[in-house]
Amino acid sequence: MIPDIDLICPTCAAPLKLTAGSACCDEGHIFPIENGLPILIDDEKSVFSQSDFQSVSDTFFVQPQTRARTVARKLVGKFLPDILLNLTAKKNYAQLATLLKQRSEPKILIVGCGDRARWMEEFVSHSCFNFVETDVSFGPRVQIICDGHDLPFADETFDAVVTQGVLEHVADSDRVVENIHRVLKKDGMVFADSPFLVPGHFAPYDFRRFTIVGHRRLFRSFTLISEGMSFGPAASLTWTMKEFAIALTPTRNGKAIAGFMVHILFFWIKYFDYILINNRDAFDAASGFYFMGTKSEKTLTDKQIVAFYPRK
Repeated sequence: MIPDIDLICPTCAAPLKLTAGSACCDEGHIFPIENGLPILIDDEKSVFSQSDFQSVSDTFFVQPQTRARTVARKLVGKFLPDILLNLTAKKNYAQLATLLKQRSEPKILIVGCGDRARWMEEFVSHSCFNFVETDVSFGPRVQIICDGHDLPFADETFDAVVTQGVLEHVADSDRVVENIHRVLKKDGMVFADSPFLVPGHFAPYDFRRFTIVGHRRLFRSFTLISEGMSFGPAASLTWTMKEFAIALTPTRNGKAIAGFMVHILFFWIKYFDYILINNRDAFDAASGFYFMGTKSEKTLTDKQIVAFYPRK
């Protein structure tokens, strides 16, 4: 269902009007509605095209071709031990929820909601929050198809924006964060969780990684609430071991078996992150970092950012 929220044209930022089969602005830009979802993609500026969604082609996510494959994929994901371990997500989402509950009917934008609410199940279950969930793929939770570089929402619309494992997949992360800053209310909050030392994934949409200093610089126009490791060095090690085993295997079936065996034999390594998660010496080998902050009218300089982090 299309959320009740003010939409703007991703091409010219004029207000959008929704009709039965399309969305259009007064400047004459027209966007299709497919499967009940507005496709608010600017063909000239995005790596995606409106036609990708009109033909229901694979975009960011590759959709399973059969129901049997969909069921098999879910079963494997349910019973196979995960090699990753996010030790801070539950705490961070609980903190964000606590802060948002102090507001009246807060609106929350999720940029890149994916096909499941991994690590944010309890957060998205809050009935007092109004969620707008977006992505560049069809999915059971997606309400609007849009590109994070040109978020189709009016200025100062949301109380919070959440982006989990997304900023490495956008061509211009600074532009995406600028858009996040724009659509947040004056006291709006952002929560981002982004990778540092992890192998490539979701190619070809994989552009960069972030040290904790680089992640803070990305959110230099926000006042810090909290930050730290989300995935520790052990998660980096297990994922890299899996990709190493896959790279050694020439056949497709062999790669699947190699990845499966690493999951089964070495998933336990991730639990060392319980020991390392609060150790700043482990930041240099962390798998990922989180940042929570409040929209600010001031922008930190690079000198201020570098001075904040002590040398070893």
